[in-house]
Amino acid sequence: MKLLHEFKKATLVATVCMVTTGAIASTQGVMGATSTGQFDVTYSQKGKVRIWGLQDVSLHEEKLNETVNLCTFNNNTDHIIFTATSNNGFQLKTDGSTVGDNSKIYYTIQLNNKGASSSGDTWGEGGLQSGQKGHFQYASQGKKASLALIQSANDSLSCVSGAPSHTTDLKIDIPDNQASEVSDGAYTDTLTLLIEPI
Repeated sequence: MKLLHEFKKATLVATVCMVTTGAIASTQGVMGATSTGQFDVTYSQKGKVRIWGLQDVSLHEEKLNETVNLCTFNNNTDHIIFTATSNNGFQLKTDGSTVGDNSKIYYTIQLNNKGASSSGDTWGEGGLQSGQKGHFQYASQGKKASLALIQSANDSLSCVSGAPSHTTDLKIDIPDNQASEVSDGAYTDTLTLLIEPI
């Protein structure tokens, strides 16, 4: 039986940064042939971020890693940071699995800017732990991006081509020795990615 490792769909979590309003300085008119008053009109835009392009990942004994293209948007700056949380502490587990060397598979995830030669943050064994915030700044589609398109983006919107295009590469990797030491079955985990503007 082919060993199948299923990776459940990552869940979107986005944080919002508030923008404060300026003080209103109105001037009242006085009695006369004419009377003039002044007042300010101020619009305040909340900070908004979005992540999409997430997809379920299926791995098996002949395919131990995969790279997922992510799209991110930030109307505050052009950079974001990530926090990654794993339900199982970056372990793939079978239903009802308990302790035991052959009941779980350790894996890692690594984030990089699109096409970057240098490595970004890594979570999992030897890297950051579940729930920890990353240290690297990642490029994000900023104010010049098509906000209308981004707001209407749904799960099927591609991050790979056109506008908007993908900004971040997420690599999921299972070490060779982990995959060879487990019994047959489906091993799963759920990953949550949170992005914040910087």
